[in-house]
Amino acid sequence: MAVPGFGHCRFDKMICMELLRQYLAEIRNKPYLAVIDGYLALLGCGLAWYLREGYYGITYEKFVFWRTSSIICAVLLILAVAAYLIREKKDLRQTFQHELQAMKTADWFMLAYALINTVSFVFSISQDEALWGTAGWYVGWLSQILMVFWYFAVRKLYRWKCGSYGVLATGAVIVMIIGILQRLGILTISDGGGDGFFLTTIGNINWYAGYLSVMYPLIIGLFLTGEKREKRSVVLYCLLVVIASLACITNGSNSVYLIMPAVLISAGLLSLFSQERFYRYTLILAMTGIAFELVSLYVSLDPSESFFLGNSDNIGMALMRGHRGLVLTLVSTGLYLALQRLWSAKADKIKKAEITVMRIAVCAGFGLLAVLLVLQIFDRTGLDYAWGNRRGGLWHAAAVIYGKLPLLRKLFGVGPDCFAMYVSSDSASLILLGTVYDIRRVANAHSELLTMMINIGLSGTLVFFLASFFTVSSAASSLSSKESDIRRAAVIVILSAAGAFSNFTVSFQHLLVMPYLFVLLGAGGRKR
Repeated sequence: MAVPGFGHCRFDKMICMELLRQYLAEIRNKPYLAVIDGYLALLGCGLAWYLREGYYGITYEKFVFWRTSSIICAVLLILAVAAYLIREKKDLRQTFQHELQAMKTADWFMLAYALINTVSFVFSISQDEALWGTAGWYVGWLSQILMVFWYFAVRKLYRWKCGSYGVLATGAVIVMIIGILQRLGILTISDGGGDGFFLTTIGNINWYAGYLSVMYPLIIGLFLTGEKREKRSVVLYCLLVVIASLACITNGSNSVYLIMPAVLISAGLLSLFSQERFYRYTLILAMTGIAFELVSLYVSLDPSESFFLGNSDNIGMALMRGHRGLVLTLVSTGLYLALQRLWSAKADKIKKAEITVMRIAVCAGFGLLAVLLVLQIFDRTGLDYAWGNRRGGLWHAAAVIYGKLPLLRKLFGVGPDCFAMYVSSDSASLILLGTVYDIRRVANAHSELLTMMINIGLSGTLVFFLASFFTVSSAASSLSSKESDIRRAAVIVILSAAGAFSNFTVSFQHLLVMPYLFVLLGAGGRKR
């Protein structure tokens, strides 16, 4: 039987012992790899599962856990790399120059992102607030610097394999199962587990949607990049896709219906250039349809339990009418049967077009984000204030607040994660927000790039945008690699960016999305 996320390894004693022997030999040679593996395990299972006292103080407890473990692992990594360089008698100057020459465009922009965060922190309206971040979110200067550090750690030192993703995916599947069981009323977690707003081991539905924006595409990407049609492996992955889809549907937030289409459309484009990928993509669509049908069946049996789908405006309710999930399943099956011979006839032409098409898709996706941000800044979205649970009004208020900032604040912001403090300290902003939104719940603009414009200014937002764009664009160029690990990393980077940035249009960054996103973006850069 295949191990989820670990390719097609079998539970064979001799094979497992040989893999263990190889791994131990590898970390003896490069001990820093064990530290990175440990950090990924802490992210995948530790941060995601950690609950000290149920939901009581969950965001602060998770922040302390992640901050402490990240710093300890960072120190251990630096020591391990130093020990390796000393043991191998590496010329430090030559090594530094080599790594400097190997820096990609995305890397320089990521360094600039760290630098601008530092400038914004130094000149912030409150260095205490900017250091740790707003209570409940904790994505201040320290968090940003740690995330950039781990981006470079995995980008420069680590070669991702199936097992690397497997640790993250395993932790995510457990989180998803707990969330689904909660929504079905089978499981509760103390201190808020029954109120419908706090879910699984993550927190409220917005935090959970953010977590799903990187973990749902991870699972889709792992299935899409499989290379062999081993029956038991395919069946197991189909089950994981159903679980991931059920987790999104039962989340209860409409924002997941930005995540799912963005990821599935991106996966569809990627599948056009490989018969094996297209076979798996049609299975992904079929499993998505089955997930919708399962929820529809559950709701029809007990309508009183459909509270997690929200009101009649919830997109999930509309998608489950008329057995559209079943239609999706049948259409995806027919699509594969109709097109399965396309690649054998035109395989060479299709393969040559892959990188060009994906580069165009990446440019189009980030171009749409840029257009939305410009419309938001100039308050030209044309949305009613009540749109999107009053996001329309919040975006209007944020645009007005940014427009009134002094020039230097426009460039470098009020400080990392200082949106809430600035608004609360400025009476005009507070009054404006109070007319369009519940000011007790305002810690950001509920659109990440717009929030960044106020927190770290135009310069910080621009370099983060460009760092992400060039990372994903580089991943698209790697799709033609002859090495399966690099192709897999490229697919997962593209899908993770699609999921995260689609969610960012109506949501925000927090500790259950950003640390994962930074290491996954880093996965797209390791080529040697």
